Amino acid sequence: MTAPAADQQAITRWRSDHPECRTFYLSPRGETLTQAGVIQLAEYDHLILLCGHYEGVDQRVLDLIIDGELSIGDYVLTGGEIAACVVMDAVFRLLPGVLPNQDAYEKESHMAGRLEQAQYTRPVSWMGIEPPDVLLSGHEAKIEQWQASRRLAETLRRRPDLLKDFPPEHDEWRGMLEIWTDADDASEH
Repeated sequence: MTAPAADQQAITRWRSDHPECRTFYLSPRGETLTQAGVIQLAEYDHLILLCGHYEGVDQRVLDLIIDGELSIGDYVLTGGEIAACVVMDAVFRLLPGVLPNQDAYEKESHMAGRLEQAQYTRPVSWMGIEPPDVLLSGHEAKIEQWQASRRLAETLRRRPDLLKDFPPEHDEWRGMLEIWTDADDASEH
């Protein structure tokens, strides 16, 4: 456990120069970090991530200077340093200039409550397996429809709990059913 005065003085000094700064303590008892939480953290100009080690940080420090507690999952680490690295990586990738463009993260897992669809790269044929024809068609609207329906299908299959907060819209259901119907038709021939 760290001495409360040292933690408090360092953080208070920084925050006096940066009043918009927010301070979060990495703790197994904190609010579980989600993509929505990461998006919110990325909006702050300055963040302090306070890491405890073994027994944590003196409660008096937490009572005086912490804006919130964050957890990266339902397990315990020996210290908050690795959890802080996870938080930083998740936040950094949303900052302008870190990734090539906004599209690089907007359609990934946990954005808009969906998991990401399967990815296919080159070569076109690998070990005799080829990607779905629609991805090679060059037809952007059909590709986007395929991707959206696959995001929904992956979410339904792997994490249906995510759909509680982001229920599928009618068009998403229809698109997924059309693709599955086309796949069934193709497999019969």
